[in-house]
Amino acid sequence: MMSLYQMLCFVMPFLYSCQQITDGKQIKMYKNCGPDSIKYISMDPCEIEPCVFTKGENVSVTIDFTTNSTVTDVQAKVYGEVAGVFVPFALPNPDGCQGCDLTCPLGAGEQSYTNTFPVLAIYPEIKVVVKWELLDQDSNTLVCFEFPMQITESAGNIY
Repeated sequence: MMSLYQMLCFVMPFLYSCQQITDGKQIKMYKNCGPDSIKYISMDPCEIEPCVFTKGENVSVTIDFTTNSTVTDVQAKVYGEVAGVFVPFALPNPDGCQGCDLTCPLGAGEQSYTNTFPVLAIYPEIKVVVKWELLDQDSNTLVCFEFPMQITESAGNIY
């Protein structure tokens, strides 16, 4: 459950002083938009929240979650909210069963997904809310969360 401070920082991260030192890269400033399956989310690098990603670096996301039944396929979908609309972002590896620490088929229970993606130089410097989804073989949502972040040219240019 999010505190009032976390809710305000999620909804209006640019109006409040919402930067927090993360607890060992664990992401706490997120909104769950799917089933109550998320146990832990971390991003690396992410020294403060909202996370600030620098062009040219690689970012790793780890999501610990639970499943209630057998899952034969996992697909990741990532979106950025631009002008109130979620626009798809391309992941180099959207297949959660290949190279993302999941061994499919997944049985019911605890799972740990990790994906690494580059912050490309062509990305605009932008503050954005990102939506990350993991979907099963039937396009059912396994995990969905939204979090505020920023892309910057250099580490010194943040919020």
